[in-house]
Amino acid sequence: MNIAPILEETTALIVRDLNLETPAPLADDAALLKYLSEVVAEMITNKLDLLMSTLYRLDVDEKKINQALQPGHTDAANIALAKLIIERQKKRIETKRAYVVNKKNIFEDE
Repeated sequence: MNIAPILEETTALIVRDLNLETPAPLADDAALLKYLSEVVAEMITNKLDLLMSTLYRLDVDEKKINQALQPGHTDAANIALAKLIIERQKKRIETKRAYVVNKKNIFEDE
């Protein structure tokens, strides 16, 4: 399975949902994480309310957010939150793809 379309789709969702400028093409998930963690760091410093409302709107699990913000967490807060955003967006893509496949199968069976 080619990872590039998933990376592109994930990046596009993040850019759209966080109202960001489209970054230069990203080579891999690590590059996406680096880009998004920088955005999240800036939001933590200057737009914390917007970040928290965005996490809520994206339906990121509140328990995971609280864990990510704990002082003893293995990652810095910006990296942990960026990982949660990426994880959630990938889950949305998977759900959408599963729904489309299941919908096709339903109509093909009739």
